[in-house]
Amino acid sequence: METVFHELKDGWNLVAHINCKLYSNDNEYVLLDWDNDILIQFAINDDSFETTSSSWGLKLRFNYNSKTVYIDNEPEEFEDEE
Repeated sequence: METVFHELKDGWNLVAHINCKLYSNDNEYVLLDWDNDILIQFAINDDSFETTSSSWGLKLRFNYNSKTVYIDNEPEEFEDEE
């Protein structure tokens, strides 16, 4: 999966699929997927990560040592029907 690295506030980082879009307002963030559906809405502070809402089937991992959040969702690939 091709990813993009986003530097967030207070030393936090986000890694997600390259076709995802990240929007922010102060310390609040919204991550949209490739279909412009909300994957996750969250807020961060120096020592905390709080989700406000998330999509069903969100694949989320944390590395607290590096303050990095990984979103492992990716678009479905459909085989061509013959």
